Amino acid sequence: MSTRSVVQAITTRSGRRRVVVHGELDLSNAHELAATVASCLLAGQDLEVDLRKASFIDCAALRGIVAAAQHQREADRRMSVLVRPGSVPARVIKLAGLEALAQIRIGPTSTRVPPVRRRRSLPTSRGPAPDADG
Repeated sequence: MSTRSVVQAITTRSGRRRVVVHGELDLSNAHELAATVASCLLAGQDLEVDLRKASFIDCAALRGIVAAAQHQREADRRMSVLVRPGSVPARVIKLAGLEALAQIRIGPTSTRVPPVRRRRSLPTSRGPAPDADG
C-alpha cells in the first residue's frame, strides 16, 4: 500500500507536540512516522499522535507508536493517540490490544476505542440429523 502519506509535527496552542498523519502508513513509510515522533520526543514534552486523517495503518507503523508510548511512560510524560470512530487505525489499535498503552481518543472528547463487533457464531446442530426416510 505505498500511496503518498504526509507526517508532520506541530506545536499546539497549549505547547503540546502533535504528530499529524495524512494518508496510509505501512512498512514502506513507517520510518517517516518513527523519525518525526523521535524528534518530538527529544523536546521532552507531552505528545499527541493524530491519526484522524490516516486512512490505513499496519503493524510497522504501530511499532513506532508503541515505542513512543513506552518512552513517554518511562519519562513520566503523557501521550495520546487521536483516531476517528470506526476508522482502520481505530480498529487496528483495538485488535492489537493497544488501547491501554496510550490514551486513545475517538473524535474530540471520547477516551475509549469502540468495541469490535464480533461475528455471530453459526448455530450448532441439536441432536442427530434427520434421516432421509423421514
